[in-house]
Amino acid sequence: MSRNTLYSLMKIFSRTEIKELKDRFRTQKTEYRTCFNLLCKNLKAVKNDTLSKEDLFAMVFPGEPFNDSKIRHLKSDMCRLLEEYLVEKELKTDEKTHQELLARALFRRNDYDLFTSTVKKRLNKLEELPHRGKAYFQEKAHHFRWLFLHAETEVFDKDNTWQRDYNEYLQHYFAIANLEVEADRFIAKRHLDLDGQTVFADPCIAFSEANNHNQVLRLFSALFQLYLRNQPTPEKLNDLKNYLGSNLHRLGDIEKRMALKLLSNFPVRMLNKGEHDYSAFIFELFKKGADEGLLVNLNGQFNAGHFVNIFITACKNGEFEWAESLFKQYEPLLPEKDRQIVTEVCRASFLYQKAIISKSQADYLKVLKHTPSSPNRNHWRYNFRQRSMTVRVYYELFLFTKDYGEELERQLKNFDSYLHKNTTLVPELPQGYLKFNSHLRNLYRLAANPDTTKSQLNKFRQKLDADENVHLRHWLKNAAERLSQTLRH
Repeated sequence: MSRNTLYSLMKIFSRTEIKELKDRFRTQKTEYRTCFNLLCKNLKAVKNDTLSKEDLFAMVFPGEPFNDSKIRHLKSDMCRLLEEYLVEKELKTDEKTHQELLARALFRRNDYDLFTSTVKKRLNKLEELPHRGKAYFQEKAHHFRWLFLHAETEVFDKDNTWQRDYNEYLQHYFAIANLEVEADRFIAKRHLDLDGQTVFADPCIAFSEANNHNQVLRLFSALFQLYLRNQPTPEKLNDLKNYLGSNLHRLGDIEKRMALKLLSNFPVRMLNKGEHDYSAFIFELFKKGADEGLLVNLNGQFNAGHFVNIFITACKNGEFEWAESLFKQYEPLLPEKDRQIVTEVCRASFLYQKAIISKSQADYLKVLKHTPSSPNRNHWRYNFRQRSMTVRVYYELFLFTKDYGEELERQLKNFDSYLHKNTTLVPELPQGYLKFNSHLRNLYRLAANPDTTKSQLNKFRQKLDADENVHLRHWLKNAAERLSQTLRH
């Protein structure tokens, strides 16, 4: 094993886990125990990767000449022991895997009655639990498979349904898993160049229609078809939201996160295009996620992009106190590499939504303190937000003072340049913002011309309505409406 593998493992343990490992190593071979204690004692050097294998060897085997093979085998054994600790710790909280391993172990022993009684007891227990998602069907399929394959099972007994049960539960598992993955691919396609759906999608839809008594299968089938048909209505989305809410208890932890992600992400694209203001709908889902404790990832961190989406959506709905509470509670859980940029984006968004309400020039100027004129190009996830917010702020400032018009044009030109040079994303995203910039530039010119007529503005509106994939369409429509109110003819 490489030095980095052992040192990387040592870096991930908490103080409590280090203490547990020290107790665990007390029963191990002397060289293992010595090595672990020395790694703990020199943890700073371990974390900085400055403890060489020669130094480690000299500490573990004092007085012996350096032996590369010996230290490599020692580190390999240490990695194995640390990995075993991690696996055993997971098994303490993962009842599904624990039971599957137990069934496999008993399958290999010579007590058929003990094996079958243990497996049947677990199958009965599963029926008492509320979950009816992938984990439920996968585990039941697993157990029925071992029951059917056992050498002492009478497979020709006409009352034995274990093979049929195995097929049935495996098909349910596969259908839910496939529909979930295929729906998630639609989200990934916004940023990645992916091929079309797999050949399994249509059979899975047909299977869900034939087995619509399973609410979880129906839910993920409906979510997948929402993305597939791409013909939503507010009523359809609300029906799905209510159906999700009534069946949330049937989902496992990861499935809850996935279902909320799929339902909340779908209207985001329409919200960006201005087809309908779904921000309140999305915020309700985010609040549901917070109430269910689903915002933090399983690794204890908060996804930076998701955090920004939730924070901005809360501000757009006027939930400023909730947004501040969210930031205070979860900011320490953001990945360290994203924390600063996320803080800047959130502060700017908070002030921007406040400025929209106050309609104050001074409040719009406050926003610019948190939107750099030349954002770091490496932060592409946040550049779109920062740059699009900046040009909107300068447009609002131009309406107060014409002097800001030149800076607005400069910012639009910089934004265009950045979008043309970005080759890491699928074209739809930068093209949507390029169209936004084009329409904003035309709107600015109409606002700058004192002779603009309502007829000219109506032509602008018609072009905007006819253009597809325009990001922030809703804002452009609102800005055009405000301009129309200032025109006399």
